Amino acid sequence: MNQSTPTLGRLQEGLGALVLVLAGLAAGVWLAAGDGPADPTSASGDAAPGSAAGDEEAAGDETRWTCSMHPQIVLPDPGRCPICEMDLIPLEPGSGDSETPAVTWSPSARARAQVRTARVERRAADVHVRLVGKVAYDETRVARISAWLGGRIERAFVDFVGTRVEKGDHLLSVYSPELLVAQQELIEAVSGRRRAPAGPMREAAAATERAIRDRLRLAGLLDWQIRQIAKRRKPLETLTIYAPRGGIVTEKHAMQGAWVKTGTPLYTIADLSRVWVILDAWERDLPWLRYGLEVAIEADAFPGESITGRISFVSPSMDAAQRTVSVRVDVANADLRLKPGMFVRGTARVPVTGEGAAALPGMAGRFVCPMHPGEVADGPERCPVCGMKLVRAEDHWLVGPAVETAAGRARPPLVIPRTAALWTGARAIVFVATAAEGGAVTYTPRRVELGPTAGDLQLVRRGLREGEEVVVDGAYRLDASLQIRGLPSMMSPKAEDDGRGHGHGHGHGHGHGHGHGHGHGHGHGHGHGHGTAAGAHDARLRAAPRPLRLKAPAAQALTKLWPALAALSTALAADDLKASVAAAPSAAKHAEALAAHLPDDERGALVRGARDARAADALDALREAHRTLNEAAIGLLDRTGTALPDGLALVRCPMAFEGVGAPWVQDDADVANPYYGAAMLRCGGKVDSAAEALGRSDEAAQ
Repeated sequence: MNQSTPTLGRLQEGLGALVLVLAGLAAGVWLAAGDGPADPTSASGDAAPGSAAGDEEAAGDETRWTCSMHPQIVLPDPGRCPICEMDLIPLEPGSGDSETPAVTWSPSARARAQVRTARVERRAADVHVRLVGKVAYDETRVARISAWLGGRIERAFVDFVGTRVEKGDHLLSVYSPELLVAQQELIEAVSGRRRAPAGPMREAAAATERAIRDRLRLAGLLDWQIRQIAKRRKPLETLTIYAPRGGIVTEKHAMQGAWVKTGTPLYTIADLSRVWVILDAWERDLPWLRYGLEVAIEADAFPGESITGRISFVSPSMDAAQRTVSVRVDVANADLRLKPGMFVRGTARVPVTGEGAAALPGMAGRFVCPMHPGEVADGPERCPVCGMKLVRAEDHWLVGPAVETAAGRARPPLVIPRTAALWTGARAIVFVATAAEGGAVTYTPRRVELGPTAGDLQLVRRGLREGEEVVVDGAYRLDASLQIRGLPSMMSPKAEDDGRGHGHGHGHGHGHGHGHGHGHGHGHGHGHGHGTAAGAHDARLRAAPRPLRLKAPAAQALTKLWPALAALSTALAADDLKASVAAAPSAAKHAEALAAHLPDDERGALVRGARDARAADALDALREAHRTLNEAAIGLLDRTGTALPDGLALVRCPMAFEGVGAPWVQDDADVANPYYGAAMLRCGGKVDSAAEALGRSDEAAQ
């Protein structure tokens, strides 16, 4: 018995050592197999430094989990981020052991992180510009008929507005004493000419007759009527006025039995076979809207159908209150389906050149009327409307810029998918993928200069070459890996990389400066940095508020606007398009009512937001309109010193709209982000003041 005890003890010690060895081997196999991201110094995906068998502390550590958007969150088990509810990712071992701003992941690690790449390529791209507006009369096809002589209206043949007439149809008959005298003079002149002997006397009588005929013609009589009077030698008791052109009677001033004077308006006739569509364009869209560009027009009366027209005029001035420019589209309307005053939406698909500018092929070498740019010909003819000599399209003030860019269409632009770019306000970052040893891939962040967005594509001006591979899914996880290791990243670039301050530090402090200030530092807490990207939008919101006093009607309208905005916020947070479209008109109505009681220079944002909310039929457009309305209303809240109604709360998400940040009003419950919906429902935090909701620093708010 005494001898068996040491033997059993040695056996237990040996088994314990074997368990430790097997555990170490299992950890090494797990790392080598790529279940976690490989360290940049180990392209093959083997165990990273710090996890070798000789490092007992690292070998004993369990996998920890972090959030790609909030790397300060480190938890022992997988799950969802308590801030934004994104899926947690494995915390990369070996953090902080390298200064190289790159991440190398094995195939297994890439699969776990769901990283997907796409090739940088040159291809045709179109920018889609969406506009709203109304149908209007073509002013060149409107005729006003007035009385040419004074008299009494004996009969009005066209007796209601909306009557369709053709050229030459009778409109009304007028009894005119002046006309009777003129007709009698014509009869006497004809008789005098016939009785006069040949020679000078007959020539004089003929001249008198011609003068009287001209006077009758100017009084409104047609040639056949004048011939009839001369033949019958009996004056007409009434004068019948005929339609000078076909169209729809849009105004009627002629009342049967009424006396009129020379020049009194009688009818207005509009030819609706062609109409104008007047669209409102924002400043940012003006570079894309060129003369001759094709625009698809849609109306609620004809769902699923579109009518095509072309831009014939872009206003040279801007509406100062709404900050829009009127764009006129000529549209054929032979079936008269488009009615003046009808609300419509327009979509322009603009071809983009290799330099990222709008292209308009088909106008080079053509000729345009200086006064009527809608009249285009292949040669130097004369305008059929006004008779002016046509000029070359390149020399026309409205057309010229579009023609100049047409040649650039030959080289397609360099594009990447929209999801490839990470925006930090003043900067844009993409991760470029290159192959490494053992099937691993190295992802290197690169600063790029981007052009406009063309649908699902993003134009690239500088920083990438055709054929390179960029990350389109999983870029935030890669950036989080850099942040965790303390390397330069999207949120924490090197000082010399940008030259601007960057707001950092979760907690109760505020990030300041012109860089991106979401506050993705390594501190803890729940505050949000308020430094935002330098730009007109943020500068306006950060500026010290100008006090404003609301009159009683405006204050009442603002009070009614808050619950409407909260209802729209709830629908957007649920990603419910049907409910959002249903809630938008109420918010728009109350915003318009509020704008009506504000000074002219205070209405712009509310009017824009209301119009966009009514026109939007997709969640992205509704969220943009919701942002505009919230910023305008919360700005008034800030400047007037008023408070929200009970049961509502102010919330701000510093990450919304590519890092610019945006506020909203919602029910006083859990944060429900209307700009991200289910993707990041809880992203954001409640704030105590309108200034804080607008992202304004404490100093500016005071």
